Amino acid sequence: MKVTAEEVAHSKLSLKSLEEASRSLKDNGFVILESIVDETICATLREQLRSDLSDLLKSKEEQTNFSSGHVQQEPPVFHPFVHREIVANPLVIQVIKRFLGSSNPHEHLSIDPQILH
Repeated sequence: MKVTAEEVAHSKLSLKSLEEASRSLKDNGFVILESIVDETICATLREQLRSDLSDLLKSKEEQTNFSSGHVQQEPPVFHPFVHREIVANPLVIQVIKRFLGSSNPHEHLSIDPQILH
């Protein structure tokens, strides 16, 4: 869904946008909030991920929890790649609280990979 520049600048969705996001989440199981992360952040992260992927593909280390030909790549979790807009985006948190209720905190970032179970 479209998010206005004003909503991004103020880190707050309008009531109309919040209702639209909640409805999409309920009806579809997901919502896409367009353009809420600065393109520069995305470009910097994309560049690092491509570099990391190149190194990962050259690695001789066996990846045990995956099907042949699959690669697991974690995002970099160090400066300058960790951004509030990605790990704790206030617009996303607003949607989560609206959908789950304000008593359901969203305050944990885990980088440990898990096998699907």
